[in-house]
Amino acid sequence: MSKWIDIPDAVAALLEGQRRLIRKLDRLETTLANLETNMASAMERIRATVEADRSVTESAVKLLNELSVRLREAVSTQDIQQIEAFATELENNTKKLADAVAANTPTLPAAPTEPEPDADADLAEAIEPKPQAGG
Repeated sequence: MSKWIDIPDAVAALLEGQRRLIRKLDRLETTLANLETNMASAMERIRATVEADRSVTESAVKLLNELSVRLREAVSTQDIQQIEAFATELENNTKKLADAVAANTPTLPAAPTEPEPDADADLAEAIEPKPQAGG
C-alpha cells in the first residue's frame, strides 16, 4: 500500500462532490422557493375566504335585524295581510339564506401530499453523502 495520495484524483473527487452538493442545494432552494410561493398563495386564499365570510355574516345580521323590525311593525298594526306577506317573505328569505350557506360552505381541503421520495433521499444525501463504491 502506498501512503501517497494522488492529489489530482483527490481534487477531482472533491470537486465532483462539491458539484453534486451544489446541484442538490440548488434543487433544495427551488423546492423552498416553490413552497414559499404556495404558502403565500394559500394565505391569500384564506384571507379572501375570511373576508367573504365576514361580509356574508354582516349581511345575514343586517337581514335578521330588518326582519325583526318589520315583524314588530306588522304585529303592532295587527294587519293580517301584512303579517301573511311578511311570513311568506320570511320563508323565501330563509330558503335563500340556507341555499347561500350551503353553496358557500367550503369542503375540507385535501390532505397534503407527501414529498417525493427522491427529494428526501437527495436531502439526506446532501447532508450525509453515500460512500463511493470502492472507496
